[in-house]
Amino acid sequence: MSVEINKEEKIENAKFEAIISDKRKWNSVSEVAKAIKLLRKIRFKTKLYYLILYELIDRVNVLTKGKYYELESVMDEIFF
Repeated sequence: MSVEINKEEKIENAKFEAIISDKRKWNSVSEVAKAIKLLRKIRFKTKLYYLILYELIDRVNVLTKGKYYELESVMDEIFF
């Protein structure tokens, strides 16, 4: 049983690393939306999960300069 948990944790950690390693690509709204989509697939919601999510949301806000209509299009891209 613990072997299965360790495998799942390793897979989840690999997903985190994939998202973080693409951080240099976070210069466009669509790249940030892709990262958020990947983040949403992670099953274990840890402190690292929320830190990355906060950073991604902050990045979207910076890229769109807080304009509501642009934020709405990002949310559409992420959730639909």
